[in-house]
Amino acid sequence: MKAPVVVHHLTAAQAQQMKLIFEIYASVTLVPDEAGTFTLVAIYPDDPAADAIAVPKENTPAPVATVPATPAPPQTATAVADLADQPAAVHDAFVQNTIAWGKVLSSELRATIVNLATRLDCDPSHLTACMAFETGETFSPTKQNSVSGATGLIQFMPQTAQSLGTSIAQLLGMTAVQQMAYVEKYFLPYSGRLKGLSDVYMAILWPSAIGKPDSSALFVQGSKYYSQNAGLDVNKDGVVTKGEAASKPQGKLNRGLTQGLVG
Repeated sequence: MKAPVVVHHLTAAQAQQMKLIFEIYASVTLVPDEAGTFTLVAIYPDDPAADAIAVPKENTPAPVATVPATPAPPQTATAVADLADQPAAVHDAFVQNTIAWGKVLSSELRATIVNLATRLDCDPSHLTACMAFETGETFSPTKQNSVSGATGLIQFMPQTAQSLGTSIAQLLGMTAVQQMAYVEKYFLPYSGRLKGLSDVYMAILWPSAIGKPDSSALFVQGSKYYSQNAGLDVNKDGVVTKGEAASKPQGKLNRGLTQGLVG
């Protein structure tokens, strides 16, 4: 018997998209919560609980598998289409406890990322999507930007490494699993605030934007920060929004959920 799946903290758009995917396999109910988001409950046909759904409170033990929301609300129309084209992969990522890019990670690195996501109260696939973007899909702890010196799984800047009690030279000498200790140290101040992929990526790129709408402007043409991040200006209007910036790791999330990479 396949256990029901309960997914908390879905935006209205995300809830509708996930409902379309899960309805292929199960009976789906969307329940609004006090925070203005939705909980999705998927009951499979052979489950006797289908006749008596009771939505468990978050943090309340219940005989269902409660999982974080995957994927994050798509930032662009293209992202919506990409996910709609692979419903089986998205569905299986919930039911089989798989994560984006899981098949290219060592078992130890995968477990370390999943454990960190649990402590941060975020989706492990959002962490792997950001790492895939930052490392060019290599997940290499020695990946380095020759201009800025940014290094490793989340491209630690030299001053950031120093603030964490390490250095670029030391990070370069670490394995990916060893470097995860500093990834955790970096992310811990944002624990509980990473409600979607865009927030996870903002923790890396621009922490002050965590929790803000995806329409929020990050960098404006003419500023130093815009010059450094002009490649994130998707529509080339001279303003990089949070959603535009997050569309880059969103693309890696979509790719990481495809067959052969998700696991």
